[in-house]
Amino acid sequence: MKGTYGFFLVLVLVLVSGLIAYLGDVLGRRLGRRRITLFGLRPRYTAIAFSVLAGMMITLITLIAAAALSEKVRVGLTQVDEMRSQMSALGSKLEESLSTLAAAEERTKKIEDAREAALLDLADTKRKMDEVSVKLEEADAKLKSVNEELENVTARLSQSQERLQKVQEQLTAARAELKRGERLALGQGRRLLEMEGQRDELASQRDALTKEVRGLKKQAKLLRQERDGLKTEVARLNARLDALVGATTPILTEEVIFEVGEELGRKRIEANQPITALRRQLQQFVHSLETRARQAGAAEDENGRVVIPTRILTQPGNGQIRIYEDSEVMEMLARQIHAPSGSVIVRAFCLLNVPRGLPVPVNLTLTPNHLLFKQGEQLGSTTLNPRKSEGELLAEIVGWLREDISTRARQKEILPDLPSPGEKALLFGTSRYSVGRISPDKIFGIIREIKRRRSSVEIVARAAKDTWTVGPLELELAIERR
Repeated sequence: MKGTYGFFLVLVLVLVSGLIAYLGDVLGRRLGRRRITLFGLRPRYTAIAFSVLAGMMITLITLIAAAALSEKVRVGLTQVDEMRSQMSALGSKLEESLSTLAAAEERTKKIEDAREAALLDLADTKRKMDEVSVKLEEADAKLKSVNEELENVTARLSQSQERLQKVQEQLTAARAELKRGERLALGQGRRLLEMEGQRDELASQRDALTKEVRGLKKQAKLLRQERDGLKTEVARLNARLDALVGATTPILTEEVIFEVGEELGRKRIEANQPITALRRQLQQFVHSLETRARQAGAAEDENGRVVIPTRILTQPGNGQIRIYEDSEVMEMLARQIHAPSGSVIVRAFCLLNVPRGLPVPVNLTLTPNHLLFKQGEQLGSTTLNPRKSEGELLAEIVGWLREDISTRARQKEILPDLPSPGEKALLFGTSRYSVGRISPDKIFGIIREIKRRRSSVEIVARAAKDTWTVGPLELELAIERR
């Protein structure tokens, strides 16, 4: 329908223009034959004036007819300046929208990561609370059993002591009677032997009871020590349980300024430097992290540290994990970086979910920095149809950058981009892994070039400069010449 209307409009304009030209020619010839003059001009110049006037009438009537028959032509003739202003405003608004979209995606990513980390921390805390509760119940049961056994041993000890006292009394009586018996007549020897046997038996009982009492006292002492140890363990478990319960609340209520695993910053360091220079650059990097942490709301610990650099390593052989801090970390990293050539990227990752008002523990890692793409190297291409609207072309270009080009970059193991706050650039990649940026002006410029073409065009993306592992990947878009 639109094609038919356009053809009809062109046909009408051609016919009207031809009619005006014919009338002008006829009028000019008649004036020439009659040698009529206009405004005192010679007949020749009068004919020329009529021809010029006819041409002007052709243009004027063509524009009037086109404006009368086509609303687009009418709007284009009368509102062209306004349309340009609107186009400029829409371009600016689109840039702001792209920046807002990138910021919203970044905020969404942070919120999702924070929520996942909080849920994991909460689940881990609940699991630890359950383990501590079970241990606490076991310790209470064992303490109760030990108390009962201690009471039994104490009762047996008391009984043994009473029996020992009775035996002592009997032994004393037997000795006294034996002494009296020795003073009796020698004829009473049989009675004397019986008394000596009774004395020896009582002495054996006394020794056995003494030994039993000594063992019971030792057992009671051990049981008391075990009871005291169990009481200490119960107190420790109760304190740990209270700490875990208290740690659960900040996970859900306090404002988290840095999430676990969030990258706070990175720095590229040349490896062919002295150890002291490398250590100084690492300290400067940590100082820059402290500035960002303070701005976000972090606070100092008891040693005046806002950012606590650490290095988590697994010991070879035994598999034990050791955490290095501060000077140990700087010395270790400096020696690991030191090499005859090349460069290394130092990255700082937050170890915990850090609420406002607390210091930030970070894990420092090292990544070799390699050349991934040379300047001008082609990363990909796509074919676009200029008949599509500018909005459709923009959506196709952005989708192509975020899927094909970012995939190529991630396959080369480029690091995710860390955009500066307030930066107006289109980030491409996934919402969790943006690998580069491109100015919206470049995209709008290539769209304008596409719209000037009549057939499908091939767009190529090339690296705007040498791109290393540290990134970011900056692109140049161009129309491929065929």
